[in-house]
Amino acid sequence: MRLLRPQASLDLRAYSPTQSGFPSDLGAEKFMDIVTPRLNQSPDCVVVVATVRALKLNGGADKKTLNEENLAALKAGVVNLKRHVEGMQRYGKPVVVAINKFASDTDDELTYLQNYVTNDLQVTGTIINSWAEGGKGAIELAKEVVSACDHPSEFHSLYSNEDSLTDKMKKIVTQIYGGNDIELSNKAKNALKRIEKMGYGNLPVCMAKTQYSFTDDAKQLGAPEDFNIHVSDLQLKLGAGFIVALTGKILTMIGLDQLVKHWVVASLALGQSFSVVDGILSITRINNTGAAWSILSGHQFVFVIIAILAAILVTYFIVTYWSNVPYRIGLGLLLAGTLGNVIDRIFNNHVVDMFQLDFINFPIFNCADMYLTFGILILAIAIIREK
Repeated sequence: MRLLRPQASLDLRAYSPTQSGFPSDLGAEKFMDIVTPRLNQSPDCVVVVATVRALKLNGGADKKTLNEENLAALKAGVVNLKRHVEGMQRYGKPVVVAINKFASDTDDELTYLQNYVTNDLQVTGTIINSWAEGGKGAIELAKEVVSACDHPSEFHSLYSNEDSLTDKMKKIVTQIYGGNDIELSNKAKNALKRIEKMGYGNLPVCMAKTQYSFTDDAKQLGAPEDFNIHVSDLQLKLGAGFIVALTGKILTMIGLDQLVKHWVVASLALGQSFSVVDGILSITRINNTGAAWSILSGHQFVFVIIAILAAILVTYFIVTYWSNVPYRIGLGLLLAGTLGNVIDRIFNNHVVDMFQLDFINFPIFNCADMYLTFGILILAIAIIREK
């Protein structure tokens, strides 16, 4: 893995802020456990961004009322911030909490949150108002970050390369998410055996989990207790240098295609339509018995055989050209598009299409068709650039 951006930034400035992604149990954990070992330099401090609105939502407030003062919900929701801070503290680096002020936040809410950070969490917390004041609104935060970076500290890895993949996932779940254990599906267990047999058990783990909860259930807000993380599959990503653990109901591209199709079938009668953007895009349910964009209608058996053979061929090329990232992405899109539509042909004897462009006479299409189109474009560009 080449880390050009962070390394270039470190070479050009005294302080190099990196936005690792939200929330900390996903973005920051990956930066600490996957990026830091390859960068050969650990962060000097960690900034956790908190908002009154998000904490009120985690405390049970309705999304429609987040602009209203609700100290009870805020007090119930700060446990979510507590777990994020404690998770980052496990890496041994000082933590600073930036309270991102919204126009709807009241003085009482901001005062309570700052006092909670300072007195209960016992970390540095400062209110920032950069959305309204620009850089001036974040000067105090910058001062606190500089001070924290100057504080001597030692980085502690969450796990080592020698730990088994199972232990790596368990440490993430128990020490960062606050859960009890992991549960592997049969598919994940088989993938685990295969990956370890191939000798890649020393790679770090990239957890693919909902960003809305510490659990793999997006509806469990706050700081849930006594839960397990359900690992549905493990995917080896040699080009990136890590193993992806799919948890809960994380959607793959094929899953997204099928979800949209199921939603259309459940929501619209055949031929029914509604406008998404007037004059540009509509959702119209049709049953397509042809190929992509309704080509050659009425030859389902032939299409299924061709699609299966194409999927096998594309898979072969993915393995062959795995180290070539553009090829891998383009071929991956082709495979997802092929399988997305062949699932419909096998089980429904037709493909559900729904996206209609209102400004041009063009066949109605679906997500799988878009995967195929972009996959071909990416491969074409990659081939041209190589010549």
